[in-house]
Amino acid sequence: MDIADGTILGKRVAVPSVKNYLRAAAEFATDDNYPDPRYRYDFHGNRIGGTGEYFPALKTLYNTLEKWKKEKAEGLPLTVDMLRALITQAKSSHIHSEIGCIRDSTLLGIYTGSRCSEYCKGKGTPFSKVPENPQTIDSFANWPIAFTVDDFQFLSRDLTVLHWSKVDPSNAKVRIRFRFDKGGKGNFSKRTFAAVNTNDKILQYFCPVRTCLRVISRWHAINGKKLTPVFCYLNSQGSPQYLADQRINICYRELVAELYPDKSHLFHLRLKDFRTHSVRITACLLLTASGLPEHIIEFKLRWASKAWKTYLREHLDTIQLQTNMVFRQAISTGSLQHAKPESEILSEEPPFDSSTDDGN
Repeated sequence: MDIADGTILGKRVAVPSVKNYLRAAAEFATDDNYPDPRYRYDFHGNRIGGTGEYFPALKTLYNTLEKWKKEKAEGLPLTVDMLRALITQAKSSHIHSEIGCIRDSTLLGIYTGSRCSEYCKGKGTPFSKVPENPQTIDSFANWPIAFTVDDFQFLSRDLTVLHWSKVDPSNAKVRIRFRFDKGGKGNFSKRTFAAVNTNDKILQYFCPVRTCLRVISRWHAINGKKLTPVFCYLNSQGSPQYLADQRINICYRELVAELYPDKSHLFHLRLKDFRTHSVRITACLLLTASGLPEHIIEFKLRWASKAWKTYLREHLDTIQLQTNMVFRQAISTGSLQHAKPESEILSEEPPFDSSTDDGN
């Protein structure tokens, strides 16, 4: 065994992981057709517990290591000041610019919990596709994982389906379907968001209906090809491009560095923690601030990790009250109403309507 270079008799393993060392050592037994020495077996040679149950001493060791393992750097949420700065910067750019696309994908992400350009790639094929499954008839086979125009459905006040070009953004709703992974058939959810009207010119951009209309209008003008990701823009040469995570990360970090030029500021010191995942964290905080219980948030965001509980403890104060009210109106199924002034918000805390979730 050579710990220095992370090998065990030629088997390459990750140096920091004790589990990887034990796994590599166990392979020598299994390669010679012996049982895996990490697990308990019954008299018939089958692993106890189905997939396998570790020996008690080994299980205790793993539990101890889990408690003392080094914490990984968690992402940071986008603050309201950052979102406002992003909106302001995009307002002064071309309607089909990259910054405008980043703005809209970010604002959409704080409602859906989806990363801005999930599964889009900067090189090679512009998007991943749902694989065809020969065992089932999958209606989404060969669809891109990223949002497409068919994932958006606009509704009038009386729930009449409207073409996106006929929508009154001040008096409509948008129904969004999004797929969570490459699981295939039925692995999607639909949720409906209402329009929000406010006199604040910046907060108007937070309206999910207006955001979706900007996204689709840009896609239609630039691309318009069926089953292509809606997050696209024109580069400096005027050529169509799909939005990629790397470009979003750069944009967020440049924005933070400009807002917080003091290099001793916490946000400046943690620039790398602002990335596309920050949108997902922000969505978690907004849902919490809007009154949803934690188990519903976990279901809505399909969040398997326990990290989101850490985000709630550490970052909930980054969401300002006025923006929270705009967000709450957008996810409410009640009448389409104007946003209340901040004085009324402070004196009245309306109940959250949890009936917006349409389920799977």
